[in-house]
Amino acid sequence: MSKSLLGFYLQRVAAGDQAFMDKLIPQLAERLLYVPIQQEANSGSSVKINVLRIKEAHRSLVPVFTTERLLKSWCQAKGYESEAVSLLGADLASSLKGDMWLWVNPGTETPVELQPFMVEKVSKAVAEAAVDEPELPDEPLPQGGSFSAQAVFASGDPASPPSDDAPPKKRNFLSFLKFK
Repeated sequence: MSKSLLGFYLQRVAAGDQAFMDKLIPQLAERLLYVPIQQEANSGSSVKINVLRIKEAHRSLVPVFTTERLLKSWCQAKGYESEAVSLLGADLASSLKGDMWLWVNPGTETPVELQPFMVEKVSKAVAEAAVDEPELPDEPLPQGGSFSAQAVFASGDPASPPSDDAPPKKRNFLSFLKFK
């Protein structure tokens, strides 16, 4: 039996128990995943990373691993160099094209293939999760210390947060990933 919750969910889904898929998705979204890369390409001032992709007749799979050890083992067995990047699952999923599959832990006892619509769910899982931040105590700082904090919003105005009716900006900080 796996020692982690993620491992347990992978085992259940790999065994065909789709009831655990909804629990697996947020686990993958919030986890660092190891993604094998083929090479880095310099194009002027930016670096593009070619993520390994396995093409089959009707689909393209991106192999990802939940541990570095699993990545190295798989790469060694397949004859690939073990260079990789590690990314949060949600960030990786949001950077994939709409027709790509994620292949989680291939070559293990619990491989799981996620279809494109499931990959999209992984990309949105963190954004949909409710974040409960703890309340700060109203106690004075030790030894009479003091501090001041001020929120500065994207507009640069510390007094006014962004309007709720403004469309959210899509972040594209993973533009260095290249899928051929």
